[in-house]
Amino acid sequence: MECLGLGAQNFASMTVPFWPALSAGSESCVAVDFKEGLADEEDYVKAGGSELVFVQMQQNKLMEKQSKLADKLPAISIGENVLDLVVIGCGPAGLALAAESAKLGLKVGLIGPDLPFTNNYGVWEDEFKDLGLEGCIEHVWRDTIVYLDDSDPVLIGRAYGRVSRHLLHEELLRRCVESGVSYLSSRVERIVEGTNGHSLVACEHDIVVPCRLATVASGAASGKLLQYEVGGPKVSVQTAYGVEVEVENNPYDPSLMVFMDYREYMKQKFHM
Repeated sequence: MECLGLGAQNFASMTVPFWPALSAGSESCVAVDFKEGLADEEDYVKAGGSELVFVQMQQNKLMEKQSKLADKLPAISIGENVLDLVVIGCGPAGLALAAESAKLGLKVGLIGPDLPFTNNYGVWEDEFKDLGLEGCIEHVWRDTIVYLDDSDPVLIGRAYGRVSRHLLHEELLRRCVESGVSYLSSRVERIVEGTNGHSLVACEHDIVVPCRLATVASGAASGKLLQYEVGGPKVSVQTAYGVEVEVENNPYDPSLMVFMDYREYMKQKFHM
């Protein structure tokens, strides 16, 4: 299910189903044949499926306020040194995992393209407070509401926040710098298990980074690095995509986050 978020202090916020299609558009939205280089349809699904076109679109967004990782983090030393942990992926999950692991005294390397955060992130306010990230929230709705049918809506009783991409990126990067995370700007081609129990992370340009453990935190791009049971059930994938738009008016209380509104769906279901 895809998400359309309407969020600003003067606007309500909601999520509605949205099914993406691969279609041509402006230069930043041109459809690309992402199936090229993949073995079959199932391999395409494992790699992220139709979500890959949105990854491409987001990489074209200008996010000039966010620092480059390579300008702040020391380079991974390529040679005989074996890292305790390699984190593949430089989104919020990757940076947070790398920083927290390095705080424990592990030698941690972060690998992935040096790209800014471009997604729209929404979070439960209490969870971000527990992580010490409440300063990265740029707007809070006091409660969250769900409409199931025409009866009374359900109030969840939890505040919901819209995250500042810039503030979150800079805070997680600051934590990586303070904890001593090293970095390599590269795409990962594969992960090979070595005979000595170490993992070998094979990157572009024939660069290989040895480590004791490799963790994949690269979202829709993780598929090709994951192994599935041979002959097992087909893989199912669920993704969410947030779009922020401003509107002149809407029927919702702007102080509440509309988490789900099923009323139109229920009407269509019972009139079929």
